[in-house]
Amino acid sequence: MFIQETAGVGVSVHTEFLSADGSTLSTRDDLNVGPFTLLQIGSPAPSGAVSAIMTNTSTGAGRFLAYATPVDEKSSDTWSVVDWSRQFGYSPGEVVVVPVAGRTQGISGFFRTDAAIMNTGATTASGTLRYVSGATVLDRQITLGARQTTAIADLTGTLFGITTPTVGYLVFTPVNGTFAITSRTYATLPNEPGTFGSATPTLALAAALKNGSLRAIGSLEDALPGSVKRPATFRTNFGLSEVSGQSVTVRVTLRFTYPAGAKVQGIGTAFKDYNLSPNQYLQVNGMAGDILGANRTTVGDLRGFEADFQVISGNGAVTIFTSSVDNGTADSILRTE
Repeated sequence: MFIQETAGVGVSVHTEFLSADGSTLSTRDDLNVGPFTLLQIGSPAPSGAVSAIMTNTSTGAGRFLAYATPVDEKSSDTWSVVDWSRQFGYSPGEVVVVPVAGRTQGISGFFRTDAAIMNTGATTASGTLRYVSGATVLDRQITLGARQTTAIADLTGTLFGITTPTVGYLVFTPVNGTFAITSRTYATLPNEPGTFGSATPTLALAAALKNGSLRAIGSLEDALPGSVKRPATFRTNFGLSEVSGQSVTVRVTLRFTYPAGAKVQGIGTAFKDYNLSPNQYLQVNGMAGDILGANRTTVGDLRGFEADFQVISGNGAVTIFTSSVDNGTADSILRTE
């Protein structure tokens, strides 16, 4: 667990660890963090803990942000667990979107999604969790007592009962109360223990991109096709979800450099427009190949390129993500910026 003081005056933090039923397992009041200091606490959670509530108990102007980094003991893979509403500054009672979830065979591993939903309030709260993938739209009611958490492994398989390959997105609509939702999409490899994957941010539906909006994601990598199993190289995919029930067109533009001679570096741009129907989820594997087409092999491995996502027409609203997958391990980095 990590605590970062952000105001420059120091902060005191009270931490309460909770079990799945919302009961308190233990508390800590010894976490005092100096000005602009990052405090790392190794293995702080007691056995059975599934959530933590952290409270600023300072009398001054100290502020902090915090996150946890679980570690898969078999693979040593790690990921971040964050209160996304605080990270992105939206209300924990808002409608939210998880931009990708599912279970499917990838190029080098089998991918699935786990999720946890916590009622952060002091009374019973409920909401509707919807999974959307093409013509498949499934709803499940979630009701949790005060501070309770439900952790769902292989979400689309266990909660929604889908046994065939599927990829889509989630929308959670609170009926009452406040929630914190976290998820992770990860891969397992044949004959190898452990998992490899990335946390998926939970986004406010109201923050989805609309006509004229642009979002840029930089420092991406995409190795030439055929690089699967080549360590320390990545392939980058992306996903688009229309979340308002209206049609929309998204232009994806790549900005990159490439070798143009022994001592010359070329600068390139390329774009492609993607038309989404209402509530459509679209995943494009091999971003650079799909946009560059037959010219993909002429620019070699791409490193440090930027992808711009811009809604250029329609009344719809779109969430976006990129997923860069390690060709050697199938570990992934998912970004929404």
